[in-house]
Amino acid sequence: MARARAASGYWQGPGFDGRRQRLLRWGALIAKRMNELIDIMHAEGGKPRADSLIELGPGTRHVTWSAKNAKRVLRSRRVKGSLLLAEFSARPEYQPYRRHRSHRSVELSDQHPDGLDRLRARGRATRSCSSRASTRPAVGQWYVDLFHEIVPEHPVLQIVLRPGETGAHLVRSGVDKVAFTGSPGTAR
Repeated sequence: MARARAASGYWQGPGFDGRRQRLLRWGALIAKRMNELIDIMHAEGGKPRADSLIELGPGTRHVTWSAKNAKRVLRSRRVKGSLLLAEFSARPEYQPYRRHRSHRSVELSDQHPDGLDRLRARGRATRSCSSRASTRPAVGQWYVDLFHEIVPEHPVLQIVLRPGETGAHLVRSGVDKVAFTGSPGTAR
């Protein structure tokens, strides 16, 4: 978690515009090297290449959407009160999570776009640490390595490969948010 804290501070530094540029370059690089990822998905999990391509399309579009819309969606804004409660107005803002842990259990690892949990975190100035219970780590590591090509100066995206029980330890360690995809049994 110490690495997550350091990476979070670094990733907040470039601001929305700097993160946008890097995310757009990352998305373009994913699209450019998609055949490489499809080969990994096929070799590691036996997923048919056509299924991999269908799964990756929304994920790459999500990176682009997040990069282009994070500033608008997460900006501070004034929310007015109602006619009866005019004095109740607010200015909500979305603070980035320092540490985001996404966990995907083996039961759903082939039914969810690989890496999408991590992609969602990128636009929010969130440092993402992914822990997979799956026995297929090469896809996740591919995303991490590719992101490192775009952001070589700091390990903003990392992967932790451990069994499901590791999730309980990470939650107790002070993670700000847990995004979990998997069975209720594993979640408990």
